[in-house]
Amino acid sequence: MKRKNEKMNETKRKLSAVVALTGILILGAIVLSTGIASAEAMTPEELFEALSGGRAMNGTMTIGEQITPTIGTRTVILTGPTSADFVMMMEGEDEAETGEAWWDADKEKFAIKEGDEEPRYYELLPNGYGSTYDMDGLPELGIMENVTCEERETFVDDNTTVKTWTAKNTTGIVVAKWEGTFTRIKEAPVEEYEQIGILVVGHGSPSDSWCAPVRSVVANVSSLYPVELGFLEFVPNETINIAVDKLDEAGVTKIIAVPLFISSHSGHIGEIEYVLGLREELPMMSMQVFVEGKELERSIVAIEGRYRVSYTSIVETVSAMGVTAKQHHGGGEAEEEELVPVDTPAEIVLTNAIDDHWAIADIMVDHATMLIEDPVNETIVLIAHGTDKESDFAGWVSSSKSLAEQMKLKLRYGMGLNINDVRYSFVFPNETLHSDLLVRAVVENVSATSDTIVVPLMVSEGHFTGREIPKLLENLSYAYPEEGERALTPHPNVAEWIELMVAKELSYPAVQIYDGEELLTITIEDAGKYHGEGVIDICPCVASAFRSTLRAFSEEELWKGTPHRGDVKINSGHPSDGHMMTFEYILNSTEDLTIDEGADIVNITADNYVYSFTRNSTNDSITLRVKEELFPERFFELRTKCKLAKMGKGDVTKEEMKAFKMFKEELKEKLMYLSVDSIFEASS
Repeated sequence: MKRKNEKMNETKRKLSAVVALTGILILGAIVLSTGIASAEAMTPEELFEALSGGRAMNGTMTIGEQITPTIGTRTVILTGPTSADFVMMMEGEDEAETGEAWWDADKEKFAIKEGDEEPRYYELLPNGYGSTYDMDGLPELGIMENVTCEERETFVDDNTTVKTWTAKNTTGIVVAKWEGTFTRIKEAPVEEYEQIGILVVGHGSPSDSWCAPVRSVVANVSSLYPVELGFLEFVPNETINIAVDKLDEAGVTKIIAVPLFISSHSGHIGEIEYVLGLREELPMMSMQVFVEGKELERSIVAIEGRYRVSYTSIVETVSAMGVTAKQHHGGGEAEEEELVPVDTPAEIVLTNAIDDHWAIADIMVDHATMLIEDPVNETIVLIAHGTDKESDFAGWVSSSKSLAEQMKLKLRYGMGLNINDVRYSFVFPNETLHSDLLVRAVVENVSATSDTIVVPLMVSEGHFTGREIPKLLENLSYAYPEEGERALTPHPNVAEWIELMVAKELSYPAVQIYDGEELLTITIEDAGKYHGEGVIDICPCVASAFRSTLRAFSEEELWKGTPHRGDVKINSGHPSDGHMMTFEYILNSTEDLTIDEGADIVNITADNYVYSFTRNSTNDSITLRVKEELFPERFFELRTKCKLAKMGKGDVTKEEMKAFKMFKEELKEKLMYLSVDSIFEASS
């Protein structure tokens, strides 16, 4: 009996090898939507639509005189119009075979890839698909001589297909053969999927020197998805409409639009919404603007149901009494540019603008730090564009105030530079209501008690950074950044900000793990709710534990598929409740979780953010470490001080507590939304 079992196991081993070598069990049957074999090869789209769903396999493998039945199931899940993931389970096997398939447009062939194997390519045939290929033997089947393999799929009807695979030696003798049928076990669904495209929207300028740094930032955005840049105005060859057309050509079904503007309360945001089809009407409005140093009145006008941007020259006149006035120039017609809504079937979502994001505060800190010499006696003044529209101005004030506060805390508690203060001002506030926030008024006020460092809060260098701000501050004493350091672009943080804004709009990945035969899907909200004992509480520790699990479980070679509870052991270097409860929830076990001996919850450092994931059945493991550069400067020093104060073992100021909370939120966002490769270093 023992010999018989060994022989059966050997047969199963050989059969599994055939699965890997030929793809017989991978994708199996393909049917036409009509159920009738066509005289012409199907299109790639028809192929993948027909592939989706579940099928039962029933076949036989013949090697020499030995004939072995093969039974299994296959599930194909579409990930795009011409791409899919698949799972194949053979009866009697403990683990599933997984892989992917796609249409290779360059090769014009159907590609199948299982695990880490090289992809195999197939031709589309009038009645299915197939391929002929040579192999240097089939050692897994005990066949050492060179063979030529022929694979064919034949369509029978909507529910049944027949497939054959033969291997012949150099003399033409068949040394191995598989043949079988695939029968649909449920109606193949057309899976819903999203093909994401990213649209970065810039304001634009007739000056290429303004546009070039914006282009540079967008080119440096790291993404798996196509990224396009579109300007609202002034750049006719790079409009929003052209960018959306390019994304449509790439086959996207959802566009995440990121406005590269200082404030979500900018009047231009409504115009962007209109062009993107997110609103039907625009308010009539006018504002004073500078275009290549020329002062103009920019107006939104409606003509026959269409909106246009109109520019009219403004000239400054001085009366005989010495009174200065600004008037519309009488000569020539106004220049107009139509706002044309995009024509796309894709869903479009628009994120917030820059506002008060920490990544932008870091850029401003970088620019200011170069000018700081005597921080105790120096005050930084931010200069933003602003608006004279009172309903929007409060938003400009709120975000500018927040950025100024972040800069002060980062300088004082992140860099140890005890800056006197950080203030904010605007080029275009409502001068009647907010004269105290005019650029010159704020700098004059600051200069009375300290030295002034002026830092522009502008997207790109141009008229405002080069001419207007120096003109507004004429005859005042202040430090000012060098050219190249006067605007946000091309600082690398801008690309990172775009990546984070996009990540927040994507479907958040879930951890998958088997509990017995049940496949569980665990979301970060599930883990946060367990940590918060019924209320979702996602802190940096929960985020780090969850993302590290996602990264570890993505190692297919380690787990041979999806991990199983009871076969996973985790060791954490961090003893916090957030880490422990997240790992416990995923594993449904405290026995499979260990914490480094001597880990001190008070004196945590970057060295505690280390996690080892071990597969119990093989003792193979992967270790992940959060990259040290991810942590804000002096984060751990502040954390320890706040922890000790909470225990009654020291003092902490309100401002220090505020700084720690700010750094903690920044770290949480990084751990939640940056790519796992940006977060973790991996080692075996």
